[in-house]
Amino acid sequence: MKIEIGPSHPAMHGIVRFTTYLDGELIVGMEPEIGYLHRGFEKESENSKWIQVIPYTDRLNYVSPLLNNIGYSMAVEKLYGIEATRRAEF
Repeated sequence: MKIEIGPSHPAMHGIVRFTTYLDGELIVGMEPEIGYLHRGFEKESENSKWIQVIPYTDRLNYVSPLLNNIGYSMAVEKLYGIEATRRAEF
């Protein structure tokens, strides 16, 4: 049996969808789809400077805004070829 759980469910915080496969009452497989909510973030960011996007990444997921900021900052650093100093890594 195949059951779709999400994207919003009372037992979950944040937006995620699970495609769950059951054999009776036993879960035999699961496929997560993270970031299921579409907000047009990429389109809004196309004409912005990199620093102007940080407030948007902060609001993408109310449960873990810091993770979005870190992921975005790491991507910008990689694209610009910036290496953080040893002190900045901690």
